[in-house]
Amino acid sequence: MSGQRNLGVDLVGFDLDGTLYGMTPKIKQIQREKIYEKLSGELGIPVDRIKDLWLKNYEGDFDWSKSGSKTIEHISGLPESRAKVTKDRGGDIVQEALEEAVFLHLIPSNPDLVDMINRLKSRYEVDLVTGSPHGMAMKKLDRIGIDPNTFGMILCGTDENGERVGSKVTGDLYKFWMERRGVSPERILYVGDNPKQDIKPCRDLGIKTCYVGGESNESDCWIDKVIDLEKIL
Repeated sequence: MSGQRNLGVDLVGFDLDGTLYGMTPKIKQIQREKIYEKLSGELGIPVDRIKDLWLKNYEGDFDWSKSGSKTIEHISGLPESRAKVTKDRGGDIVQEALEEAVFLHLIPSNPDLVDMINRLKSRYEVDLVTGSPHGMAMKKLDRIGIDPNTFGMILCGTDENGERVGSKVTGDLYKFWMERRGVSPERILYVGDNPKQDIKPCRDLGIKTCYVGGESNESDCWIDKVIDLEKIL
């Protein structure tokens, strides 16, 4: 893990998916199958053909450092397609599929993580900032065993009424977070597992970042697992 300490922050924000719980191969498979199903309906292409095209264009590995929306954009431009899917719509399809994929039963409880977050609260403000819709985020927290009141603020991709709040990729969700909190970006640390959605947008805004999942030259510090965060703060 990164040995950097004394980051000089007042506010720590956590990503949810892939950070507070692991994205296991089974969960990824369920997500993939839902994406294939959504694309099949959108493009009028059989699911098996969608799967072949997706794996070919995505190099066979469901890795969030790659772009699902660009893959969809490419697939939709093929002759077999009977519908035009723009890049923005491609991103929406991916998000909708992730929201609809049923895998809550695969998220384990994590009392050690709960204890760590509670200890961090004695030194920092602690928030949850996730692209998940509000209702789904609450269900995931319940599976992990985290009381929503643990966080000073919970900011989701959609609000309680299902209205879109902002995008992580564009940085809108993080801007909204900073405005709501009234904290300068250099006093914030965001902890996440996705280089494209968590690390780069935050760094572009001046927010310090901690990458979860191994070594990273793109973030201010990195850890193998979220439970290691205490060791570098």
